[in-house]
Formats: sequence, C-alpha cells, structure tokens
Amino acid sequence: MNMRWILGFVLISSSACQTVDGGGTSDTEPQGEPMYCPGQPEWGYPICRTQDDCEQEFASCVPAPDDCPGPGCAADCFTDDECVDFFGAGMNGVCTFPYTGCCASEGVCAAPCDDTTCAADETCEPDGHCTPIPCDGGHACAEGFACDPGTAGADRHGCALIPCDQDGALACGPTHECVAGACQRIACSSDGECPCGTCIQQQCWERPWVCDEGNA
Repeated sequence: MNMRWILGFVLISSSACQTVDGGGTSDTEPQGEPMYCPGQPEWGYPICRTQDDCEQEFASCVPAPDDCPGPGCAADCFTDDECVDFFGAGMNGVCTFPYTGCCASEGVCAAPCDDTTCAADETCEPDGHCTPIPCDGGHACAEGFACDPGTAGADRHGCALIPCDQDGALACGPTHECVAGACQRIACSSDGECPCGTCIQQQCWERPWVCDEGNA
C-alpha cells in the first residue's frame, strides 16, 4: 500500500476527531479562578467548584457556609402552658417565637403584649400574643409582592411574590432567567456562558461555592 496515502488518511482522521471533540468546556475541565458577580462580597472561606478543591478532611463544597453550627438553641417553651407562673406565682407569660433563622422554632416565655410592645406590622391580640397584620387588613405588601393570602409561599402577612412574567414583578437576579413565571438559574457548561459569576454543576452562581466543615 502506498505510504503517502496512509499518512494522508491518518492526518485527515485526526483532524476529523478534533472537530467532533472540539465542543464547549465541561465542568471537569480547568476553567481558571472562580469569579464573582459585581457587588458580590468575597467569601472569607476557601472557595471551590468541586469537593476535590477542599483540602480540609471534613469539609464539604457547598453553596454557602452553615450558619447554624453546634447543638442548636435552648427553648423555654412550645405552648403557653409552659409559661404559667413563669414570672412568679400568678404571673403567667406567653410562649413567643421572636427569632428567625437558626432558632426560629424555639419558644421564649415573655410577658403578654400590649399596644406598645408589638412591632409596627403586628397587633396585640386578647390572648397576649402579637400577630402579623394581614395584607387584606391594613398591611402594605413590599414591591414585587401582591396580597394573596391563599397562595402557597405567601409570607406571614399574606403577601406573595409576583411571578416574574407578570407586571409588577421584581427582576430576576444576574445569574437567573424567568421560566414559566419563576426565576431559575441559567444553565451552563463553562463560566463564559454565565452573564457573571461561576458555573458550578451546570448552573450559574453569583459567586463560587465554599469549603465548610459545618455542612460535612
């Protein structure tokens, strides 16, 4: 067989393979330093794209650090019955839930409310508890929210987020797009396919993930 013909066939085949395989960059290929969207603060933690980027033995690569480490919060109560005589004989308290986040489900015994102790968006009920003023009872919903107490996901006042494809809705974030009325992360295979930020697990994120032992 002619050696010149064989060499030409090999070169053509090699060129064809390079053309077929020359697609976008996958998440497993090096993409350089992870990036932040404008205005996003840099993490005070080691950053990562994958678990392999975390050098600590017990650290996990997660979107955000665990803000609730430790054994949890101490609770005074779960019902008003546990606050009987809390402030002395015949001086009953009420079980309140003043916290959000880590301790949101932990009750604290407090004195019954009056007209001066509830927040501006609450009212004092006869049972001594502060309750949220409903949006159909005087509370004004924030921009991007509509009064719809019956919808799933409404806040404690009955305000629900307006779907992103309707008038009055808030704009989706820089790494999101509006899909069927909901803001969803933009799909990607490399950082360059994101408007800003870092591509992780085929989604655009405003900033890289972090190595955090609290989520391990």
